[in-house]
Amino acid sequence: MLLVVLLVWELVLRDRIAAALLASTALAVIVAITQIGLDRHNMKPENAAALVAAGMLSVLIFPATAFALRRRQL
Repeated sequence: MLLVVLLVWELVLRDRIAAALLASTALAVIVAITQIGLDRHNMKPENAAALVAAGMLSVLIFPATAFALRRRQL
């Protein structure tokens, strides 16, 4: 999805970057994958917690950055 957003040439570069940032938040996928890793004992709990924390940060930071990019353009 991220690559598709970046390749849409009808959008201005700033719009493409903003759309890519909005499309790149995937906290649900990170939580599911870490839970599988924990259930199968393939992942340490502290590694899973770090991955989920990084995913939470992406949910907070990426949309805020995307909207800030869009606001500058207007």
